[in-house]
Amino acid sequence: MPLPPNPWLSHGPERLEFTVFSPDAGRRLDQFLVTKLPWRSRTGIQKMLSEGKISVAAPEPDAKPETVDKPSIKLRAGTRVFVLTPVPILPPPEDLKLLESELETVYEDSWIVAVNKPPFMVSHPAGRYLYGTVISILTDRYRNDDPEKDIIPHLCHRIDRETSGALVCSKNELVRHVLGKQFEDRQVDKQYLAIVEGELKNDNGIIDRAMDRDYSSAVRVKMACVRTGGVHALTRYEAIDRVPGFTLVLCKPQTGRQHQIRVHLASIGHPIVGDKLYGPSERFFTDYIDGSLSDDAKKKLKLGRQALHANTITLTHPIHKQPVTITAPLANDMKDFLASARAGTLDELAWHAPSVPPFPFPESINPLES
Repeated sequence: MPLPPNPWLSHGPERLEFTVFSPDAGRRLDQFLVTKLPWRSRTGIQKMLSEGKISVAAPEPDAKPETVDKPSIKLRAGTRVFVLTPVPILPPPEDLKLLESELETVYEDSWIVAVNKPPFMVSHPAGRYLYGTVISILTDRYRNDDPEKDIIPHLCHRIDRETSGALVCSKNELVRHVLGKQFEDRQVDKQYLAIVEGELKNDNGIIDRAMDRDYSSAVRVKMACVRTGGVHALTRYEAIDRVPGFTLVLCKPQTGRQHQIRVHLASIGHPIVGDKLYGPSERFFTDYIDGSLSDDAKKKLKLGRQALHANTITLTHPIHKQPVTITAPLANDMKDFLASARAGTLDELAWHAPSVPPFPFPESINPLES
């Protein structure tokens, strides 16, 4: 019996089609396709070009698609790009049925769907993570063989794999561009909940500290607060709840710097619980990546992931132009942690493994290498 095609790697029986809207006008063809085919590297896209799998139709009326092989072609608004679909691949594991039930929808209309992303779930198929991602699950929900009912979900922004909470997706590409511009221009109000080490003395405050890469660290992605140089970063915070040894903090980032909330809270002596990079020791981060995290490290971290949750997002609706506030209930592992700390029953040796296991693409047919 032949395997069914993977629904998020194919569109119909023949080819994918993408339209170039104004924000992408002037981009190179390969750069454009990297955003549309995130499971393929730029090298993989160049290989597809050389194999004649990509064609382009000019924006003029009645223009027919022509096969192209140059990645540097500049695209105009209205251009249509066609990509031949890959061969059918292995279907997702049966465990994805459980993941489907875990991905809670917290807002939906004809143009937008927002979900409460569980911790450890990857947002978009990429690299080794093609199964069990937010987009692959939503694709399974919404794709339809009937063109009138077919919906292609797109991410409007991203949150880290370990971070839980509200994630907004569009139901068509034009809405994705409109909302993506809002996120890019910082026109979206985002609020996060974090459990931090220690009990904050003040009920609220402002952390106004510039940030830059931590050049003293061996971890290239690590950031730090700096006295001179760097980029401006400001976070408002409010203590929501205090339990013995910990505080639940509402964070309102006014700028959007990499790891901003984690860096700012650590800079005032209250790192986020479970943060392997900005917590007790950055060595925990490298050990975790290597799979060699010790029991002593787990005891100090207390939680298997950074206790950070995207709580609310307020945006301007792309169609009716009214403000929309999307709220994602606090993740269960963070609720359980607070309850245990309040009751004095927190087991410091407990290590909460990822509730959502990764489903890497089989190495033999990894699309990044095809």
